[in-house]
Amino acid sequence: VSLWHTDLYELLGVQSNATQAQIKTAYYRKSFLYHPDRNAGSVEAADLFIHITQAYQVLGSLSLRKKYDRGLLTQKDISNAKKPPGKSKAAAAAAAQTVSKKKPVYASGYPSGKPIFNFDEFYRAHYGEQLERERLMRRKQQELQKRRENKQDEQYKLLESFLLLLLLSGAMILLRYQ
Repeated sequence: VSLWHTDLYELLGVQSNATQAQIKTAYYRKSFLYHPDRNAGSVEAADLFIHITQAYQVLGSLSLRKKYDRGLLTQKDISNAKKPPGKSKAAAAAAAQTVSKKKPVYASGYPSGKPIFNFDEFYRAHYGEQLERERLMRRKQQELQKRRENKQDEQYKLLESFLLLLLLSGAMILLRYQ
């Protein structure tokens, strides 16, 4: 099955009027289902995964999608195209730092001798921004909790000081009238 003889929208399971977010979600869902690591040894799943990735490369790019919809898309357009948008420069820099720390990818067990797909790297590349936002959110919540605890401790100390002062004042009053 050639990519050119397949309806890319149908391949991703979306309608032709789908939003970019719907296309991206459908791509993630389908690529997860047909990923070679999940379907070891299945040539059909590997081919489908490649076609799904190519479909997302076309439909995930607004300019390529317009050309595809008009029937004007060429192989040259696809090969010259950039990856569909989705990562900020900060997320790309963070991903580049993690690439140097990753474990080596081994080619054993893969029929074509190509490296095995690193799903962890894929996950970080596509969800890195979200993971970083969640980390920052947790850190801010922890800081807020610490501030609340510190404020509560200060209030208790102030209350203790007030009660001690009240007790001493009462004792002085009692001593004066005896």
